[in-house]
Amino acid sequence: MRTTLLLTLLAIVVSGAWGQRASEAGFFLGVANYQGDLAQTPVTISETNPAVGVFYQRFLDPQWGIKVSASTGKISGNDRNLDPIILRDRDWSFTAQAWEFAGHLQFHPWGQARFDQVGRLRRSFSPYGSVGLGLVFAKSRIVAPADDLYRVNEPNDRDVFFSVPISGGLRYVVSEKLTIYGEFGTRATFSDYLDGVSRNGNSNAKDWLMFGGIGITYNFMAEY
Repeated sequence: MRTTLLLTLLAIVVSGAWGQRASEAGFFLGVANYQGDLAQTPVTISETNPAVGVFYQRFLDPQWGIKVSASTGKISGNDRNLDPIILRDRDWSFTAQAWEFAGHLQFHPWGQARFDQVGRLRRSFSPYGSVGLGLVFAKSRIVAPADDLYRVNEPNDRDVFFSVPISGGLRYVVSEKLTIYGEFGTRATFSDYLDGVSRNGNSNAKDWLMFGGIGITYNFMAEY
């Protein structure tokens, strides 16, 4: 399944880039984090891990773009992150490699053509926001004391999740071909099993996934 999605993404990148005058491809380096039963705050510094990603984007006009992306990063959590009155001394932890494949609709409120009317490059900052739909693959591995191992396996645990990525960022046009950007986004997963823990944690709250980082794009004869 993961290989098929990667090949599909590559096919979209290749076919979309050919002949498009307002499109770009790029990558990012950054961090991944998660919020759930073993890390209750939106960003837990001690559970922040490296992440990477690639994407292809086609601009419909200077303000609107459609993007497909593939991102991956390690996520982790630990009972030591919890409030002292809740399960903190249980000594459970988990790790997982999260993969997200998603499509995004981007809005650039200050978007403009890359070149002015006389053909001069506009070097400018441009904030943007996006919302999308995707799939997340994450097989969690829980580490627990020996006398707790019988509790680890939960019957409804799963490894595939729908996601709604909501992101914001800032772009800067460096040259005719290159743009740099920074972005942070959170993902609703509609599940309490991203960390593999639900009935043994807070089963009333869903888990969230976060990616953030900086990157660079290459523009294919870009007009925007």
